[in-house]
Amino acid sequence: MEGFSKLSFLWSFVWSFVVAYGIARILVWANGTTIIDGFLVGLLAGVCFVVASMTINNLFDRRPVAPLTINVSYHAVALMAAGIIIGAWR
Repeated sequence: MEGFSKLSFLWSFVWSFVVAYGIARILVWANGTTIIDGFLVGLLAGVCFVVASMTINNLFDRRPVAPLTINVSYHAVALMAAGIIIGAWR
């Protein structure tokens, strides 16, 4: 894995917990207690925050759509998965 440092993976791990905490807080505020609630919160966060902001950046960077689709999908699915797990846990 040339080009990636251990620090990059460490920070990625840390920020993943920050994202999961954010999803958990939103579920608490929305009184979400089911897997469906978690999925919907994750979907909403994915579309409103990830898809919207990354698409805006991509428009100004004038990059191809294919890498954007991969990156957006990865993060949106991760948010939905976090929402499902946290929703089930509650």
